[in-house]
Amino acid sequence: MKILVVDDEAFGTILSMMLEDLFPACCIDVASSPREAFEYLESYPYDVVISDFNLGADVVPNGIGILLRAKEINSAIVAILMSAEDIRVEAIKNLGVDCFLKKPIEMELIKKKIQNFRKRS
Repeated sequence: MKILVVDDEAFGTILSMMLEDLFPACCIDVASSPREAFEYLESYPYDVVISDFNLGADVVPNGIGILLRAKEINSAIVAILMSAEDIRVEAIKNLGVDCFLKKPIEMELIKKKIQNFRKRS
């Protein structure tokens, strides 16, 4: 399994290390900006993309834009949005985002979500 984590803060690196513990056989990349995320998405076939919603005050697109682009590239990608902010979950699911996780992230929950989505595909 190949996972891309998109977060503009050190949390992206921390999350990738935790994911490596949960899924030792998978390959995890970390992007710290939309530009870097798009470069990864165009270059490698990902199974899961986990993106923070807010990637900086003036950064466009936000995490939803990155996840929607990931779905355009590969509709089977599991698209997970995470945020410390309150987000209208139904609205983002209607856009095609598979899952929303509120920060701080519970690692057992993210493991369960990824496993469940992977079983369905």
